[in-house]
Parts: sequence; structure tokens; C-alpha cells
Amino acid sequence: MNPVKAWITAHIWPVVAGIVILAIIGTGFALWRVYEAGYAAGKAEIEAKVAVATNAAIAGQAAANREAAAAAQRTIEALHGQITDLKTTLEGIDDAAALDADRDINGIGADSVRRLNSVRSRATRSPGGR
Repeated sequence: MNPVKAWITAHIWPVVAGIVILAIIGTGFALWRVYEAGYAAGKAEIEAKVAVATNAAIAGQAAANREAAAAAQRTIEALHGQITDLKTTLEGIDDAAALDADRDINGIGADSVRRLNSVRSRATRSPGGR
């Protein structure tokens, strides 16, 4: 073999192979850095979107809770009004029963029937009535 070729084979090819290997490693490292930067940017974007969606869901739930509480309060106030009306009616019926001349007889007199019917008719009109 020619001594120049032998020297090239012995000294130059390893250098070229080293340069090629370094180029491959450098390209791989550069690609890895680009991937990592894109991953980090994508992760930050997704985390921001999740935070915005979470805050919107929490705000929506809080609004729904306030609306439900207000509706419940209106229902409570309406029921308190009905209770007051029923108590007034029952007091009137009790007073009328006390003044009924036929209260001590066996059976039900006409005034008693009217009082019972008024209670029955109010019970069927109320939300809890049958």
C-alpha cells in the first residue's frame, strides 16, 4: 500500500469520522433543545388556558349559587306569607267556632260545615295541599 494512503487512512479518516459524529451529536442536541423549548411553550399555553377555564367555571358556579340562594329566599318569604295567612284564617275559624250556637250538639251544623269547607278549599289551593 502506498505510504500516503496509509497515512490518510491512519490519520485523516478518524478525524473525518469524529467530525461526522460531532455533527450528528450537535444536530441531535439542537433538535432536542428546539423540541424542549416548544414543549415548554405549549405547556405554558395549555396551563394558561386551563387557568382561564377554571376561573370561568368557578365564577359561573358562584353566580348559579347566588341565583339559587335568591330563589330559595323568595320561596321562604312566600311560604312565611302563606303561613301568616293560614294562621289568620284558623284564628278566625276558631273564633267563629267559639261563637257557634250549635257547637255542643251531636253532629255537624251548617256553620261548622262552612268552616270545614273553607279549611278544605284553602288546603287544596296551597302548594302543600292535595
